[in-house]
Amino acid sequence: MENNMKEIIKLKLNGILNRCVALNDDSDLFNEGIDSLSLIELIVALEEQLNIQISDDDLSRENFRSINSICNLLTSKYIN
Repeated sequence: MENNMKEIIKLKLNGILNRCVALNDDSDLFNEGIDSLSLIELIVALEEQLNIQISDDDLSRENFRSINSICNLLTSKYIN
């Protein structure tokens, strides 16, 4: 399940950034070109894909810093 989640996140990131990004799971996404608008696009795309609603309380830079941090947030709070 975790690997599937990471692949979904990577696909969404590639679409948002309009390029294929070679990221490892701990890459700092903000250093790789994610800005606040791109982050909102990613959040909306993940919510639609996974049929979830991410709480405003979880919308922190730390939760969305890397693929691993996003995956940890989603699997710990939103995906059973």
